[in-house]
Amino acid sequence: MSLGSSSAAVIVQPTVVIPANATSAAFTANVSSVLSTQTATLTATEASVSKSFGLLLNASIPMLTISSTNVLFGNVTFNTSSMQPVTLTSTGNAAVVVKSVLLSGTGFTMSGATFPITLGAGLAVTLDVQFDPTVAGTAAGA
Repeated sequence: MSLGSSSAAVIVQPTVVIPANATSAAFTANVSSVLSTQTATLTATEASVSKSFGLLLNASIPMLTISSTNVLFGNVTFNTSSMQPVTLTSTGNAAVVVKSVLLSGTGFTMSGATFPITLGAGLAVTLDVQFDPTVAGTAAGA
């Protein structure tokens, strides 16, 4: 039996040998990632008989959402720490890998995750951003 695919994203072996008296046969289809949703048709042909099967290929779209781009601490007493949560959420339909997070500014620290971290679709991690001023006055971080 010969096999074919209408899409370059779906690769099948060109032929499958079906033993005599068999009612089915197995084959492998290797599917590559696609950038947009598309359809593919697999066709099996033996002699003058063909059978086609449709496949829907959904695009893998990783997307990361952050709960806040600005974290405000307000007035924090000297040598007293204050903590604010920041949530990272994978909002696409594919996993997102967060390799690192950069935090700068005197008195600012972060906890809640070890990087790199992989967030599967729909999963989230909450980071605790802490500010513990060591000097009086205005402070800014990034």
